[in-house]
Amino acid sequence: MRWATADAHDSLSDAYLANGQKDLARQNAEKALELLKSDTADSEPRRAEIRESAEGKLAQLKKKT
Repeated sequence: MRWATADAHDSLSDAYLANGQKDLARQNAEKALELLKSDTADSEPRRAEIRESAEGKLAQLKKKT
């Protein structure tokens, strides 16, 4: 079982963002992107979805600061 997955960190980032916890949202989006580098369990299309989601949140957070 994989515990620290890119998808989990991306989802956690969504939750933190929805709760207004921008720093934790940013940290988890960045962690998701970091974990994608070594992700071999997800398909390339799924990794692309996760990457797009995490990068989108980081761009959104950058605009708000």
